[in-house]
Amino acid sequence: MSPIFIHYEYEHDIPQLTLYFITTKMTSAFSQVKLGSLDQETSALFICDLQEKFSSVISHFPQVIENTKKLLEGCKLLKIPIIVTEQYPKGLGKTVSDLDVKECHVVAKTLFNMLVPEVLNLTQSICDKNLKSVVLLGVERLKQIGCYITSSETVLFKLLKSKDHPKFKEVAALVKTTSQPTELVSTL
Repeated sequence: MSPIFIHYEYEHDIPQLTLYFITTKMTSAFSQVKLGSLDQETSALFICDLQEKFSSVISHFPQVIENTKKLLEGCKLLKIPIIVTEQYPKGLGKTVSDLDVKECHVVAKTLFNMLVPEVLNLTQSICDKNLKSVVLLGVERLKQIGCYITSSETVLFKLLKSKDHPKFKEVAALVKTTSQPTELVSTL
């Protein structure tokens, strides 16, 4: 799955969620998107429900995991807060073992929504109310609500902003392998 950007604004200490999406195709509409570039200091990575039981029923799941692994490791290098949810882990298993989430904030949930109270509380505490953008990874196809898809490489380079970033070489090493095809782009 490719990442989607979410923008948060705080009003009276309550996060107000606004979705902004970016496409790999540059269009005149792109210049009107309020997202701008991702900022390392105000961004977080959300990984939604990439669990063992889904591996056999989600199309292109191995490719999704490979792409997620790259973005996860890049965000760790950049010290970007990472929140992982697990839908009913007692029944559906934990996050796939290929994703090293032991240093991440992992939240078990039973609601069919990632923004459960525990996640909202984490966004306030680990991001110090400074969260403006979220890169969301999951198995849902959000095309139906107008999402545009981009690659993990694009996200990482937007977070770096420049080759002068102190972690550029480490992140560049991660993106030397191209994202695995998930056929999402062809279904848009």
